[in-house]
Amino acid sequence: MRALEQIKTLEADYEPNRLVAAELQDKVAIGLIGPFAVGKTTIMTEAAMLSNDIAVAGTITTRTPEERDKDSRYEFLADKSSTYNDLLKRIKSGELVQYAVHPTTDKFYGSRLSDYPAPINMIDLVTSAVEPFSKIPFKRFDVVSVVCPDLHWIMRVTDRFYTIGSVETKKRIDEAIINLEWSLSHDDMLWLHNPNRRVKHAAKELVRFTLGEEELYSSGRKSAEGMLNTARNLANSISW
Repeated sequence: MRALEQIKTLEADYEPNRLVAAELQDKVAIGLIGPFAVGKTTIMTEAAMLSNDIAVAGTITTRTPEERDKDSRYEFLADKSSTYNDLLKRIKSGELVQYAVHPTTDKFYGSRLSDYPAPINMIDLVTSAVEPFSKIPFKRFDVVSVVCPDLHWIMRVTDRFYTIGSVETKKRIDEAIINLEWSLSHDDMLWLHNPNRRVKHAAKELVRFTLGEEELYSSGRKSAEGMLNTARNLANSISW
């Protein structure tokens, strides 16, 4: 798909047009990063229910819908040439707020102005989108890395394996390695811990941080290191 290749080439330098940028100056964006199956979508959904000032930002994507997406703010686009041709036109005119092409699946993720309905908007980001996102003129932009104990994560990965299949799981594990290495390379990373059966607590912690009421959990690095070792072992030891 030649349009997709052009979209990937334009990604690093993309900026929204002036009209879109002006509308974003009074909005806060909180970007959640982390491996698949760590609970980012669930945390954001729970957080949005705790405050009228918080919403889950919408996302347009060409990835295949999953069962867990039925109540999400994803809008799924057909993964075909005509879709990428249309997206390329919108990118060239600066209509999108941001976008990124997934580093291992080549699926498109992006957002429009209408996808940021609240004063504070939370969004699930791939690490390649963080730098472009930081250039958007939000009132405030924070990046939070979501982690959990590695044994809890491997249980979730196993559950997801039976839903999305081995090929897609392998791609997601490769991306998890990229994600965790990126987070661990930043000494000032903000961490949010999400162990099993504690998602409501994690959501409350995120809301309090977002509203400026407290700092985030500071010991996520150890969990991230454990998850990274697990991801590397999975990538190297399983025959996909």
